[in-house]
Formats: sequence, structure tokens, C-alpha cells
Amino acid sequence: MILNIAPDEKFLPFLQGLFEEASPGESLWRVITYKPKLNFAVQSDSMEAVSSGYFRSEKFKMDLQVAKCVIFHSLFLSSRQKLMVLLHTPKTTPIVWRGWGYDYYDILQANGLRVILPETSSLIKTQDISVRVPVRQIPKEILKAIFSITLGRFINNKLIARINYFSCCVYDDFEALQSAMPNFKAQFLPLNYYSTEDVLLSGDNLQDLTGHDILLGNSAIATNNHIEAMRVLGKLGMHGRKVVVPLSYGDMKYQEKIIQEGHKLLGESFIPLTNYMPLPEYNQTVSNCGNLIMNHIRQQAMGNISSALMRGGKVFLRAENPIYKYYTRMGVKLFPFSDDITIADLDAQLNKDDAYRNKEILMKIWSRTQGIKQVKAISLLGK
Repeated sequence: MILNIAPDEKFLPFLQGLFEEASPGESLWRVITYKPKLNFAVQSDSMEAVSSGYFRSEKFKMDLQVAKCVIFHSLFLSSRQKLMVLLHTPKTTPIVWRGWGYDYYDILQANGLRVILPETSSLIKTQDISVRVPVRQIPKEILKAIFSITLGRFINNKLIARINYFSCCVYDDFEALQSAMPNFKAQFLPLNYYSTEDVLLSGDNLQDLTGHDILLGNSAIATNNHIEAMRVLGKLGMHGRKVVVPLSYGDMKYQEKIIQEGHKLLGESFIPLTNYMPLPEYNQTVSNCGNLIMNHIRQQAMGNISSALMRGGKVFLRAENPIYKYYTRMGVKLFPFSDDITIADLDAQLNKDDAYRNKEILMKIWSRTQGIKQVKAISLLGK
């Protein structure tokens, strides 16, 4: 039995189906949530929504007794929860960490990686609110904070050392983590969260992305570095061209600032998307965006990028982005995004041969068949 523990259910319909097809009846799903009802996950005897107290419960201990492998879909755990994992997981039970990015990029940032550009950094700075603490309490508060941080790091390092397998979108992130954490001895084990058939090409009568509009970023998160990208595009002039900016999730204060700046820099061309929509509807909404610009330094928006490539779109990424390095190494045709981009770069159509080759390569990487192989490999772990 494979125990899957996750903080989010949006990816579950695809992944549940994949596990059932590859290893029928061999998966337990525990979704940590505060919502009274799950909207995406497929309800079954093997799937249950649990609270954060799950890690202190008898159910957790019982789940571990029948699990031959445990998969943590992101290391979203608190220090106390990590401690419970260390205390109760049998030493012979393999642990798989499927990284999402947010759960390991702080480690890479602590080792010098810069993921937010200067202007975006200035934009998100807010006025510090000082909380007055009586002078006699300061030493106690400082000692308490130091103890908490030290203990948290100790527990985190212990869990990192305990992990047997790690998975993420691009192998380059795995290598970066190996360099950043000497105690990280896990082996790389891929696990895809979507396939070309089920997600990347989801929608009715999807056409190739050949229009002149631009899809910019994927969320209301500062690592999109929206402000720098919008300033570059604003200087070029977006006459008759839409710049569609998905902002439906993330930091809502950041969303407000980007909407304000977007209208200033891009005028009527700026089209913010602030509401959730089903994937087929979203794919149709961006169907005229022949250019996709992702100004991330870190690995992010892999689904958007891959979907655009599968639909013949022209994708611009920062050259230092791990996805740019990974995909170009695989033979995918991408374009570097920088301050030197021109209107001619945006207007030029992607060569048909390059578009076809992109689709061919991505079909091999993200096919459903590939996903099933990955799950079967995981099912062989452990007891």
C-alpha cells in the first residue's frame, strides 16, 4: 500500500486515476484540509480528508503500518508534524518527497539564489509594523525564538536525511538541492502530476497558439517578476495586442499592486484574470496568446509552459530558469526573455518544424504512458 499525503487536492483526479491504473487498490490518499468538502478529489474508500491533527492521531500510525511507501506531496509540514513523521515511520519504509518548489526554494535562496528581481522586491516591501514588547520580556522572547528556530532546523535536517527519494519537475532543481544540503542523500525518482492527454491538451477543439497576444506569468506571486516584464512590454508598445495576466491565486495584496501597475504600464492591453475557471475554459481564454512570457528565475508554471509548447506557442523564459536549461537540453525550442526583446521577436512565427519537434519531445516527457511507468516504479519500493 502506498500512502499519499498532500495539502492540496487539485492535482488528485489525474494522479488518483494514474495510481489506480498502474497499481489498482494499492493507494491510500490523505488530504490535509480545512475545507468541509473536497471538490476535486475522487471520493473513494481509500481517500479521506483529514485535519492537521492527523499526524498526532492513531489513524496516522495505522496508515504507516500498512504502507510500504509514503509519498509527501510537498514538505508542507510544521516542525511538530515532521517530528511525528520521524518518530512513527518505520525505518524500513521508504519516504518519497515530491517537491513543489515553494517547499525547497527557501533552502536554495538561503544558499544565495535570487528569485525576485529588484523592482519587484521594492514593490512588495510594506511598512514594518512594530509590536511593542516590555523590556523585561525581551530576553525571554529572544531565547524562545532562538530555541524554536534551532529546534526547527534540527528536525528539518533530520527529516531531510531520512528521505529516500525525491521528485520534482526538472532534474536541475534536484542537483541544486544536493549542493545546498550535504545531508540530502535521496535518489531522484520522477513523478509527473499531469499528462499531455489529460491536462496539457484539455479542452474542446483546441487550436494552435498562433495569435499575437501575450500570456504573462501564472499567478499573483512575486516570483513572476511581473513589474519588470510589464515595463519592458510597455516600452515596446502593445498596440492592438492583449497582455493576459493570470492572477487568480497567490498573494491578494500583490495582485492589487500588479493590477494597478499593469493598467499604468500597459493601458487597455492589460487583461488581468482574477477568477478561477475550469481548465478547458482557461485554455480557450488564452487561445490567441501565441507568445507566452514567464519572467521567473525559479522553476514555476511548468504546466502553462508545457501546454503552450504542445499547442505550438512561442515561449520566452529567462535563460537562468531551470526549465529553460532543462527543456533546451532536451531539444525544445525556447526563446530567452530579457530587456532586449523587440516587437519583431514577438511578431515572428515559430518555425513549423520547431513547433512539431517541441510537441514530439513533450509527448515523450509528459505522456500518460510515461506517468504510469513512474507510478509502477514507485509501487515497487518498500516491503
